[in-house]
Order: sequence, then C-alpha cells, then structure tokens
Amino acid sequence: MKTVLPVTLMCWISLTLSGCANKALERGQYAYNSGDFETAIEEFSHLTSSEGLFYTACAYYRNGDDANALAYFEQAEAHIDPSKEEFWHALITPYKIRIYLNQADEYAEQGNYSEVLNLAKKAVALDPHHKDANRYLTAAYVELNMADEAKNQLERMTQTDSDNPQWYELLAEFYNRTHEYDKAVASYQKVMELRPNDAKIREKLAKAYLAQGNCEAAIPILKELIDLNPFSISTLFDLANCEQRQGDYQSAIAHYTAITNIAPMNGKAWQGIGASATWLEEYDQAITAYQKAIQSDPTDKISHYQLAHLYLHQNQLADALNAVSEAISIDNTYKEAYQLMGNIYRKMGDAEKAAEAFEKAESL
Repeated sequence: MKTVLPVTLMCWISLTLSGCANKALERGQYAYNSGDFETAIEEFSHLTSSEGLFYTACAYYRNGDDANALAYFEQAEAHIDPSKEEFWHALITPYKIRIYLNQADEYAEQGNYSEVLNLAKKAVALDPHHKDANRYLTAAYVELNMADEAKNQLERMTQTDSDNPQWYELLAEFYNRTHEYDKAVASYQKVMELRPNDAKIREKLAKAYLAQGNCEAAIPILKELIDLNPFSISTLFDLANCEQRQGDYQSAIAHYTAITNIAPMNGKAWQGIGASATWLEEYDQAITAYQKAIQSDPTDKISHYQLAHLYLHQNQLADALNAVSEAISIDNTYKEAYQLMGNIYRKMGDAEKAAEAFEKAESL
C-alpha cells in the first residue's frame, strides 16, 4: 500500500519553506493534488531545492516508479538544511522504507533472498522497530539458512515488540526446525496468551507437545480441537496415537474408528484399531481390523505380519503361514517375518522348513 503525503502537509511545507513563490512548484502541486503525477514530475523537475526534490520523489512514488523516487529522496536528503534535518528525515524515512520493502517483495518472488536481506537491512537501519522491515529481515535469514542470525533476530523482536504474537509464532517455528521442542512449546504458549482463541496455534502447540513426547499435555488440546472440528482426520490420528501410547486403548479404538467412519479405506486407522485391540486381547476384533487394513492396501506388509501373529496365537497355523508368506512376498528382506515363519513351521512340526526360515532371518 502506497504511503501518501497529505495534501495539507504538502501545502504547509510549501508555504513554510518557499512561500509558494515558485510557479513551477505551484503548478506541480496542483497536478500532484489532481492525481496527474506525470505533469507534477515535469514541473517539480525544474526545482533543485530540498523541497522540490522531495516533491519530485513523492510524485515518482505515487506514479509507481520506486527507483526514481528513491533516487530523488536521496538527493533531497543531500540538500537538507542541517537546521531542518530532523523534520525532513521524519518525512522521507517512511517512503524509503516502503520502497525498500517493495523491492524486497519483487526479489522474494524471484527467490533472491540475498537481495531481500540487503534491502531489509537498509530498512531496519532506518527504523530498528519497523515491524514489516524486521519481518522481511527474519524471513531472509530463515530462507538463507542463517540459523544463528534468524534466532537472534527473532529473540530480539520478542523483547522489543513483546505484545506482538507473530514474533513468538515465528520463533516457535524456528525452534521446531532446530528440534528445540521445549522452547517451541514455551513460544506457542506465549502466542496462546496473546491470541487465546486461535485454533491454528492450539494445533501447533499440540504438535510441539507431540514432538516433545508429552502426550499428557497434548491430549486435552487435541480433544478441544476435535470439538471444534470432529472431521479432522489428522487431529483424530494425533489423539488416537497419543491415547494408544498412554495405554488408553478403548479411547484410541474409538478415535481410530471415527477416522474409518470418515474414510472407510484408511489403512493406518485400521492398523491402529488392530494394535489397540491386540493390547486389549480382543483378538477377533484385531483380526478383522488388520483384514480391513489389507483390503485398503494389499501391499501393507505390517498388517500381513500382525495378522500372522494373531492367527498363530489362535493356533490357526495355515492362515498364519499364508499371512506371513504374503508379508515376505511384499518384502523379501523382512527379517522379523522370516523369524515368525520359522516359529509357525516349528509349531506345525516341520523342523526342516523352520530351520530354513530361521537361517534366512539370520542372513538378513
């Protein structure tokens, strides 16, 4: 969005600094205020005073010519009366920052983050607390894999702009990249304090807890997210997996089942049901679940393998051998499957084939 110098301020500058004596200045002002920036540029270009150069820069800026605008702003600065330096810099600086960031945008679209970094540094040098300039600087550091600089920049911004949740969110994402999950959790918690109703941040906080291995903290947040969106398969998976790790197998089965109600051919959910049912010694339910997983993906070697285990446990040896053979046909380097095959053959009384299977497992 273009920064626009108010018409009243332009007139005040004119009256104060030049007394409207210069006809070119008057004509340029009239054209500028009328939105005729090309005529304004032509009229202002006759002026060499700091105010004339400033007007020319503003007209170029409003006309979409950032390069010439920047050149004239810099010329205006070079002609500033030292007694009025603070006044002029206060006027010119916001324009220069916006131009630098406009140019940074163009380079970012090209993927040239070295130039984005250069321009962002110039903008931050003009105003160290400018939020957009610091955002561009941070993005450039991240894209250029300048980890220490990115981290230092983000940590600095959480100190100087402590009520702005975007810095904590960016810092949390940085900590996720560097696997500093405790710090990521702390940063997301700070965002939650500043944006308590942000469901996306709740989800990110839950993910950080999961990465931390803290299912106990993740589960209440995941349940809140499910209440907001009962059809989120990814959240249901996270919750069910957590419950399974916590040993709450009935709840895990309920949430894996919710996934299969949404996506009946979701093999991973059927696997989850199978594993949880096995822990509960609900072997028939587990067998059915693994069969469903195989229906959804016949190349699912894990489900074939687990199904073989269950058949062996129920002394259905022929079915067990068929299931483990399927697993091996999918992956003939599946060491655990050969070991299981050896156990099945041994229980069937075929010592020779059992020995062959165990020997194959040992070779892998």
